[in-house]
Amino acid sequence: MITEHKHITGAYTALRHFFEVFDLPSARNYIQTSLLAANSSKLWKGACPADLVYFYEAYKKLLHAAVIITGSDCIRQTGIITPAEDRPVPDFTNLNLYCKLYDETEYWLYIPRHLTVKEFFNPYKALKKAVRSLTKEDAYDNLFDTIVQYALSYNSFTDASLEWDTLQLNIMLQKLMEAAYLLHVRTCITKESLHAFDTTHKETADAHNTEPGESKI
Repeated sequence: MITEHKHITGAYTALRHFFEVFDLPSARNYIQTSLLAANSSKLWKGACPADLVYFYEAYKKLLHAAVIITGSDCIRQTGIITPAEDRPVPDFTNLNLYCKLYDETEYWLYIPRHLTVKEFFNPYKALKKAVRSLTKEDAYDNLFDTIVQYALSYNSFTDASLEWDTLQLNIMLQKLMEAAYLLHVRTCITKESLHAFDTTHKETADAHNTEPGESKI
């Protein structure tokens, strides 16, 4: 067992900050509508243009946090769920696994749509896959600025000869965000959620011989 470094703790804090500003349904909508606009000759009309700029500035920080987390050998075991032998599929009736207390009134909006079963149980798998995809090419250095530029203009990716697979890009952006949200739900302990968190993850923590919230390689 090792102590979590400050920069890793800061990365998890960045996850929390992102979802304190954007709830998961609205963030999904920003990504999908902006990519549709950027890949066509139509302007993005989701809201004020400054809102889209602000969203992707925040998403840059989310991606940077994901890079730090996936580049580390230190994970938070409470982010990983051990499926029961008689139930190898997610139990979506257990809202503590994927939904914050204040989001439970609309829990169906928080069920992951871009994660596999294995990625639901272990969001670190999805986070690594998305980070690899979003950072593998030099063109992605200006990814978010480019999305905003073409979403807010009558030009499109095609006009700029950008041969991006928009569908795959949407999947990876959504995958990273959903995985980050699961880690936010499962690893960010607040006073109001402490009891529910400990109850939900006690069995997983015991299986790894750690206390809830501890990091272990």
